[in-house]
Amino acid sequence: AGAAGLALAEGGCSPWNEKALRGSMGSLLRLPVALAGVDELAQAFRDARREQVLAVARGGARYDEHAWSERSVLWLAAETGALPAALSGIAGVSIPMAGAAESLNVAVAGSVLLFEAARHRRSRP
Repeated sequence: AGAAGLALAEGGCSPWNEKALRGSMGSLLRLPVALAGVDELAQAFRDARREQVLAVARGGARYDEHAWSERSVLWLAAETGALPAALSGIAGVSIPMAGAAESLNVAVAGSVLLFEAARHRRSRP
């Protein structure tokens, strides 16, 4: 989808475990990967003047109506539990669900959002 890098918050799954590497089909070896605390990452993105967007199951702007920029950072988090304070105030985007489905899993949602951001960037004059 054209992502320039991957930033992982400490405390989650290691990107270097066998299943993550295999699931990435080698992409983890072609992207810069940063591992740090949520607070540190959020501040680094603010300092770099990156637009930060948070994927939320409900209540965010429609993902296909968001004005994705070349400098967008997409935060993906677990659907349940409290978000770290560093992510409060970040604009949310949601994928509307049809039928009885409540939401997508984080990997599928992240893929949909990344490809929408890429489509949006390509459609600019």
